[in-house]
Amino acid sequence: MTKNKQKQFSSSADFEYELSDLDAMSMATNYNNWILDKIGKYVGDNTIECGAGSGSFAKSILARYKTNFIALEPSKSAFEKLKKDFSGLNNVTCLPNFLSQIANQITNKIDGVIYNNVLEHVENDQQEIDLAYKSLKVGGYIITFSPALPILYSNYDNTIGHFRRYTLKEMVIKIKKAGFNVVDSYYFDFLGTFLWFIKYKILKDSNLSSSSVSIYDKLLIPVLRKLEPSKLLPFGKNIVVIGKK
Repeated sequence: MTKNKQKQFSSSADFEYELSDLDAMSMATNYNNWILDKIGKYVGDNTIECGAGSGSFAKSILARYKTNFIALEPSKSAFEKLKKDFSGLNNVTCLPNFLSQIANQITNKIDGVIYNNVLEHVENDQQEIDLAYKSLKVGGYIITFSPALPILYSNYDNTIGHFRRYTLKEMVIKIKKAGFNVVDSYYFDFLGTFLWFIKYKILKDSNLSSSSVSIYDKLLIPVLRKLEPSKLLPFGKNIVVIGKK
């Protein structure tokens, strides 16, 4: 799926993406837990994850926090997997929707909206962030985790439907423009910057394999998270930006 053919994430049109990449990331248990150690304090009683994918991050959240959770996934194939995996859980609702399709129903009822590697798929990301602001109750949080550094943008990014990679300053400006007060913002995964550059810019790899994710997750993440400063990185493979309404 090329960038040009990628449908806007916030539209009501049929939306699909490659499940092979989501399946690969389902191996990243340590990585997901590392992210949650950073953002977990912002997960509230009523949470939405926009673009929940195959549900691997949702499972990490639900294993750790008690929250009424709405998993939004407009991709039909990914939604079917979500629905199957979370069936029987009373605190989880899976919907095959974009936030724009349910925003009027949840206004002032949600205290957390999560975008985990999603906003880069949204052509008009500012519109999506604005919508999240309107959907949240006062005091609620938008929680964003996104790919960083435009210099790392590769053919692989294009293939999986990334419109962009962000600088930290750029995302902070977008979050503030929507009306949020930015309460946390920093680069994440310093070592991953170099590995990504080698794999996708120099070697021009075009896929993300389960084996490479598993090796990185099991061998490198436990070491890396002990060595990486919490919020003082000059750059990183990803960024975390949290806004409060």
